[in-house]
Amino acid sequence: MFFRDLGREIIKNTEKHPDKIEFSLNNPFDRTFWNYQEFFIFKNIEKEFPTLDLNNLDTVLDLGANNGIFIEKMLRHGVNKIYGFEPSPNALSNLRHRYSSNDKVTIVNKAVSNNNGKLTFYYHPDNSTISAFEKSHITPHLPEHEILNCEVETIKLDDYCASQNINDIDLIKIDNHIATNLINNNHLA
Repeated sequence: MFFRDLGREIIKNTEKHPDKIEFSLNNPFDRTFWNYQEFFIFKNIEKEFPTLDLNNLDTVLDLGANNGIFIEKMLRHGVNKIYGFEPSPNALSNLRHRYSSNDKVTIVNKAVSNNNGKLTFYYHPDNSTISAFEKSHITPHLPEHEILNCEVETIKLDDYCASQNINDIDLIKIDNHIATNLINNNHLA
């Protein structure tokens, strides 16, 4: 459930689930609960990948970290290091608010792409869960006059990993619009 507390939105699990969570956000949004529900209540990762041992992961990459719900799940399972890539300005604010003092989390203010450079990124200022590199991806969900854009830095995953001496990766979570962009450009198969 969502509760508002002094302008912040807080997700609290009020049902009797083993994964209890309080997840405060720097900027309040209306859709973060759906991500929370996917990872903590429905446990989609455990259902889709039953042989994956979430309690034995060393290095994880989160491509499209959004507000950090997946990061939180990985931390609760004891991951040693997680890198969260997020270009959205409002989601980035939440990530920095939650994880800036956590040595296990590195927030990367870049979008993973098939080349290093810059791209136009479309987003809504009050809803971090709807954003994309193509405006047409989000116009069905939002009034067009409310959609903002900014230029974001992009980086190839291989280049980032080499620059940080990341040689072994146990798990990569990729948001759908990122995966589609990389697959369409023959960078992932």
